Amino acid sequence: MFEEEYSKLSRGDRDLFKKVVNMLLYSSFITRKAYDKQLKIFKTNPYYMFVDTNYSLFEDYLSFMDVSINKDDQDGVIYTSSVSDYSHIKIDLPTTLIAFALRSYYEGEVSKNPTESFILMNNVQIMNLVNELGLSNLTKRLSATTIAYSLSYLTSYNILNRFVGTYSEPSYSFYITPAIRYVISPEKMNILYNSITKTDEDEYQSSEDTTNSDNNIFKIDSEE
Repeated sequence: MFEEEYSKLSRGDRDLFKKVVNMLLYSSFITRKAYDKQLKIFKTNPYYMFVDTNYSLFEDYLSFMDVSINKDDQDGVIYTSSVSDYSHIKIDLPTTLIAFALRSYYEGEVSKNPTESFILMNNVQIMNLVNELGLSNLTKRLSATTIAYSLSYLTSYNILNRFVGTYSEPSYSFYITPAIRYVISPEKMNILYNSITKTDEDEYQSSEDTTNSDNNIFKIDSEE
């Protein structure tokens, strides 16, 4: 079935198919809109549209690698997830906490402006949010440097789009994309929230193992 459908593609589309497959395997997420830094506007993402048009083809091909492809038309997000547990992406505790903070901020801002799907945030806001949530009390590794690393890591998966500056600069800003909703499941968000509201760090770390699930794209690495 795959070979038959693939043979119907033009040579250009076959090359594009290979490119987008690699993008999905490397970055996991493709959003319907993407920020163009040169034009300073959001544009329709041609890679998203290509996957949308040839969705069954991508689905068939990726299934050979035990990878499933998922699409949420409302959020405008296409993402891959591993069917096998061994190939999940593992993220460390600081990055998990930053993802939690970004998701919390994103949902709060979207609730105020339902028509907005990309939420702008800057370095001052992220640092204030970390302090407000008390995340630095949960791990000594949550510093300006590790936050910058976590933001860069999430950007590499198209979960964030850089807007102004780089994360190593004193001042920067970025857009949180709707892909943030698919990093941590609602169940794990609740577990993290309940853990964060506790004051005992050991109690949080003991609950951390329960956040690992076969249905999550990213998995928390409990190693400190």
